[in-house]
Amino acid sequence: RYQVDQIIWNGDDFTRDSSTDWTKEAFLNASRSEPNSTMRVVNRGDTILFGPMTIQVLNPPGLIWPTSANDMSIVLKFTWGNTTFLLMGDAPSKYAEPDLLAKGVDGRADVYKLGHHGLRDATSPPFAWAVQPEVVVNQASPPETPVMQSLGQFNPPVPIYYSGRHG
Repeated sequence: RYQVDQIIWNGDDFTRDSSTDWTKEAFLNASRSEPNSTMRVVNRGDTILFGPMTIQVLNPPGLIWPTSANDMSIVLKFTWGNTTFLLMGDAPSKYAEPDLLAKGVDGRADVYKLGHHGLRDATSPPFAWAVQPEVVVNQASPPETPVMQSLGQFNPPVPIYYSGRHG
C-alpha cells in the first residue's frame, strides 16, 4: 500500500528462541520485496530526518541485553514542530527505562505511546514522571493496574487513548 524507502531495525538476530524465527524471516522477506528500499540498523543516538520531523533513536543502546527481544525494541522520539511523541515499541520497563534514565536521555514527550502493550511492566513511576506526557496512548485496551498507578501520579490526570477504541 505504501512505498517504503527505508527500513530501520535494531540489528538483533532474533536467535534467543525459536518462537521468533518466523518473525525474523517475515521481516527479512518483506524488506527484500520493497523496491529501492534500504535497511538501516539503528542504535541510541542515531537521528533520522523525515520531512519536517526529526526522529531520535533512544533504544537500543547496542546489542547488550540477552534476556528478551522486547528489551531490544526500538524506542523513538519524534519531534514535529513543537510537539514530541515518544514511542516505546515493545520495551518493558525492566531494562530499557532504567538505562534511559541512568544515561540522562531526554524522554520528555507530549504524547507517550506505552511500551509492552500496556502490560503491568509497560512503564514505571520514575520513567512516567520523566516523560511528563500530556496524552498517553496504548495499543488496544486500558493498561494494567500497575501502569495505571504509574500514570495516576499526574495532577491533573493525563488522558489515555486506546487505538482499539479511539482509532
